[in-house]
Amino acid sequence: MFYLVYLSAAATPLSHAELVALLAHSRASNRAAGITGLLLYHDGSFLQVLEGEREVVEDLFSRIAHDPRHRSVMRLLSGQSEQRLFPDWTMAFIDSRDPQTWPAGYNPLLNEPLRAADCTRCPEKVRSLVLSFTRGIRRRIGAAALW
Repeated sequence: MFYLVYLSAAATPLSHAELVALLAHSRASNRAAGITGLLLYHDGSFLQVLEGEREVVEDLFSRIAHDPRHRSVMRLLSGQSEQRLFPDWTMAFIDSRDPQTWPAGYNPLLNEPLRAADCTRCPEKVRSLVLSFTRGIRRRIGAAALW
């Protein structure tokens, strides 16, 4: 299973309604493509985990990189894993502005903006952030996985 984690800046701030519409579209498209993952919206930035067949994930990432709603798209992590982190989620979603979307694994790293320089300099920070949400989501659904 291939995974890819990227960071981007929203071209314009998104309202809750715009995020919900984006999420609905992403979930439908991802379901059809066999992609699972996580979308985190924090302080005008997107951190997204995509997992699935490599060619499909790379194609989606390429489309995202050329999407005018994103600026400064940066691949942070990618590679092969034994299993999906989000097998039951066509797109788990967390809006850091809405505590109701925070899983039990809410990570204090989100007390600061997601900066590209910080994420590229310290990939363990990104991995820790993703895994904290994975653990929180998994507690809710009773499953376990490791990256």
